[in-house]
Amino acid sequence: MTTLDVTNQFPIAEIAKTRGAIYMLDVAADYGLVNCFFEWRNNGLVENALYEFVMALVQSCEDQTHRFVTEAQLMDMASLSRASVLRRCASLIELNAMEKFLVKIPGTRSRTCYKLRSQQDFEAPKAHAMVTAHPLSLPVPSEAVTSQNHELDLYSLNRLTPESLWDHTKTPFIKGELLAVYTLVAALPMGTKYSKYHDQPYEVPIKLGNDYLILKVRPTADTRNPTVSDIKPLMALITIIIKRLNHSDDNPTYFDINMDDIVKVLHRGDKAAIAKKGGSYKAKVLESINRWESTGFKISGISNGVANKFHGVIELAEFFRLITKLRVLNFVGSKGKTPEMIRVYLDADFQERLRNKNFLVSTHYEVLDSDEMGMMFNFWCRRAVKRNHQVCSFTWEQFHSQMSPLRPFGQFNRAFKEFFEKHLLPDGIAKFLGYYFHYEPLKNEQGRLVKGKGMLHCWADENDRLLGSQSFYSQQQKLNDKKQKEHVRIPEFLQD
Repeated sequence: MTTLDVTNQFPIAEIAKTRGAIYMLDVAADYGLVNCFFEWRNNGLVENALYEFVMALVQSCEDQTHRFVTEAQLMDMASLSRASVLRRCASLIELNAMEKFLVKIPGTRSRTCYKLRSQQDFEAPKAHAMVTAHPLSLPVPSEAVTSQNHELDLYSLNRLTPESLWDHTKTPFIKGELLAVYTLVAALPMGTKYSKYHDQPYEVPIKLGNDYLILKVRPTADTRNPTVSDIKPLMALITIIIKRLNHSDDNPTYFDINMDDIVKVLHRGDKAAIAKKGGSYKAKVLESINRWESTGFKISGISNGVANKFHGVIELAEFFRLITKLRVLNFVGSKGKTPEMIRVYLDADFQERLRNKNFLVSTHYEVLDSDEMGMMFNFWCRRAVKRNHQVCSFTWEQFHSQMSPLRPFGQFNRAFKEFFEKHLLPDGIAKFLGYYFHYEPLKNEQGRLVKGKGMLHCWADENDRLLGSQSFYSQQQKLNDKKQKEHVRIPEFLQD
């Protein structure tokens, strides 16, 4: 580490009165640096926590006469522990946005100094995901493992039609809408543990590769925000409603749905499992649906990439609700408390997207049997990896910020480690619902593991029934490509 003599740069008497490390700004560093990190955060290039730390550091240093603060002052200003401060400094050093050195002061011990560079001295971070070939160090699944995909016994791939995809009794797929299910899920808390997100409004950036979408969530009085688990009843509703819209040219203002149909979708028509679910289970499902009716969402910021991805249908507007109105038409049971038939009114834009195949995404039915971590990971794969059969690599910080930004970094690490070990295969990689993934930890120069650092490699199984090259989607794409080639007009000067 470099040692500098800063006798002429800072008053010795002032530094001698302090303890701990010193944090300061470069001569040219100012609030323009904060604006840079703000743009990088919105573009998904840096974490929100890193942006907030830079803002706190610049603000605290600008308030001081000599543009430096002690460790205790910075910890108080940023409301962070010493370990959290050092982790953020390490990330800034990795970005070349900060330098670390020893300050030599006559008559006192040398002090560690962290100096934040000016925005002209370093480049913007690179994009999140890098699509590469299989790295040589990455284990490749054996044929025995790859062939473990379940086969469609009664309904071969060439018999899968768009109509049959909605039918949960004929196919192991369930439908979800691109915005309501696969994107908004990143803004939902996992479980009921994080109470600060349950009954209070909050704002969270949802990162989609290099693009972003900033979402505000606001519950109504006496209700709590939906969690990841509440996605399951919403997907069941979407699957049922899409099937009805697909067989009708009408645009109904509401949908009357039997609660038994929702239970059948949630349990894949398993009569034994459905028989065990009584009236209390239906009431619980109704409560989950009611949370979607009582929670408002507002898109307060969006990148051009996301706007183009959604074909311009997303606008920065007022709060909207996916379910605008929910009525229980009748109750049954000995106590008259079991809901039997409900009437659902959907948001007009949401209902219009359910008619557009560009916004509909199929996923494996087994996702309804998984826990919240499995659901979040599967939906993240559908957003980030999609049907890519080549390896997509993400840094661990990028993976966390894209998949579950609300969950604290340490808790996310522990939960995903358990999830990874649960689905680990003999080849040293893990597999979950058509996606292989492998964690590559980062090691320092001494060969020791760096906590919370590493790379996640993920790719879709080429032989998967939904994501593979022989899936209905892939076959349709090949058919469309063939039709386009057949309809290419030959210029007149090339014709005989």
